[in-house]
Amino acid sequence: DELQRNVLTAIAENNREVSKKLEQSLQNQLSEEKLKIAFVGQHNAGKSTIVSALTGNRQIKISNNVETDAPADYAWEGVLLTDTPGLYAGKKEEHDALSLQKIKESDLLVFCITSSLFDDLLIKNFVELAYKQSYKSKIFIVINKMSQESGEFQELVKNYRETLSNTLEKEGGNLTDFPISFIDAHDFIEGIQDSEPDLVEYSNFATFVSGLNNYISSKRLFAKLDTPCRMMIGAIDEEITNTSTDLDKNMMALLRQSESVVRKYKNELKFYMRDSEQQLRNEIMAKANNLIGRIGAEDIPADEC
Repeated sequence: DELQRNVLTAIAENNREVSKKLEQSLQNQLSEEKLKIAFVGQHNAGKSTIVSALTGNRQIKISNNVETDAPADYAWEGVLLTDTPGLYAGKKEEHDALSLQKIKESDLLVFCITSSLFDDLLIKNFVELAYKQSYKSKIFIVINKMSQESGEFQELVKNYRETLSNTLEKEGGNLTDFPISFIDAHDFIEGIQDSEPDLVEYSNFATFVSGLNNYISSKRLFAKLDTPCRMMIGAIDEEITNTSTDLDKNMMALLRQSESVVRKYKNELKFYMRDSEQQLRNEIMAKANNLIGRIGAEDIPADEC
């Protein structure tokens, strides 16, 4: 409360209109008792299908095309689920803006991708969201459309985990930072509708629901405190940007570019060091094994050891 008063006072000194708008948003956030979870991520990852499977609402429009034009809220077991347009689909810029706004307003995020996993653009934007914008502790990852891939389910999951881990590590992330679930929401819905328990079980949807409930339970208090803080940070950043001179903005842009370059070389250096360490380890072990084989058979000079 004290932090909120100080932020509103500071912003009001510069822009009373923005301060009032922020205050209203914070009041709305406080009055909303339900936890808000936004389903975000890849275009055509089945976000709407997952929300439909969770809520039992079969009126939600589902298609292989870009169907979700605007965020929509659905109630589920005391929680508010928000279905959002796909991010970074290159279809409509306003879709990105709408989804990013919902990310700011939501307490937790379910980040959805398909069994095709991350492409180059999506992984960079995911790392930006999770690490640079510090949403790491608010993200639950869902890999949907598992039935599109052939093979035994557990073996697929093992291989996907390994691929995801390597992909994230190359970008400076870590898969262990996120709870993750592998599902096929469409199979679940079909299994329920056609009374096919095997299809329901193979969808792995029950495991996802259990994992999501546990995640909600463990994050509820943190999320409710975190969201208004992020709203205040966002308002302050926006005011700083709006009141900066062109020179300040150019300097910030240059700094961000420099930061990106430094991070890239830092990751490259990390992998180079790891390879060099392994190579050196192998050379040392080869020499050590050679020496061990000669012990007892000949006198080994001390300086050679």
